[in-house]
Amino acid sequence: MKKINNIKSKCPICKKYFELLQNIYKRRIERSKSGKIFCSRKCSAQNANQYQIDKWRLAHPPKKCLQCNKETKNPKFCSSSCAALYNNPYHHFKNDVRTKFVKCKGCKSIFKVKIRSSAERNFCKDCKRINWLKNKRKCKYCGEPLCPKPKICHLNRHFTILIKYFGFKKSAIGGLKIYKEYKRIRNKLIKEYTKNRLTLTDLCKKYKHPNIGNLYHTLKILGIIFRPAVSNRFKTGWHITWYKKKIFYRSSYELNYAKELDNQKIPYEVESLTIPYWDIKLQKERTAHPDFYLLNSNTIVEIKSIRTYDEQNMRDRFKAFKKFGYGCRLIFGCDLIDVTELFIKRSFNPKDFS
Repeated sequence: MKKINNIKSKCPICKKYFELLQNIYKRRIERSKSGKIFCSRKCSAQNANQYQIDKWRLAHPPKKCLQCNKETKNPKFCSSSCAALYNNPYHHFKNDVRTKFVKCKGCKSIFKVKIRSSAERNFCKDCKRINWLKNKRKCKYCGEPLCPKPKICHLNRHFTILIKYFGFKKSAIGGLKIYKEYKRIRNKLIKEYTKNRLTLTDLCKKYKHPNIGNLYHTLKILGIIFRPAVSNRFKTGWHITWYKKKIFYRSSYELNYAKELDNQKIPYEVESLTIPYWDIKLQKERTAHPDFYLLNSNTIVEIKSIRTYDEQNMRDRFKAFKKFGYGCRLIFGCDLIDVTELFIKRSFNPKDFS
């Protein structure tokens, strides 16, 4: 039998080489209109699609805008502005640079305008501004046609809150005094929040404001920079004792008790002692830092609330305090009630004092 040679060919679409039998190769060349042979039906279909696209583009060349000469799908113009410029017979006057001198109707001064400007608009810049200010409404809050400080006037919806709770004078609205009054109230709140270190709850109580969220929003709009958030949920800070020593308190209860001791002129220290004790619950040794240590009476004072009170832990601490020769006192709640005797007798219920 005769051997049939394979013919190697290159696909014009995917550029891959493929082999065909000699008789098949001849048959495909005879049938093909373009004289091209493809490796697969996919490449053949892709070539046919491209041929149809090129044929359509030749039959429908891209149109250009009559005004700006850009390519467009529309019949004549790429946009309505180009159509208006082209169809307006006087559009060439737009680029007319010629000028003329005219007399101002208001101040009678002479100034330069474009040659095609109408006689009705012969007003200089100063006269135009004066006429504009006359026709313009005056601001309800500063009383001026052009607000000197528009940012303050735009805060008008917050003036009612400032009047109701923070002593903003209502009579200042309608004149330039409103800016001084706004500055006074803002400085007062900055002093209360930053220098006096009042919290939002303290400000609500002091100024009888009903809503903390609303107060926060008001301070934010006044541009007051807030203190960084503290993870502790209790009130903390520094306090100077009656004998001029700086101490750190960890709750408002501790601050109130420190003020009581200051009034009575009793020397004390805060978290100055470190006493080891055995924790029965955790079954390990821990260290305690008592809240207050009264120097004259050699007494340790622990101040607790219903949140921080743990009976078993307190008993473990008291046992260690007595072992080291200290007297012990337990003060509970915001009223600072001494419940030491009830605690020792095991008849103390924290819910009765909450």
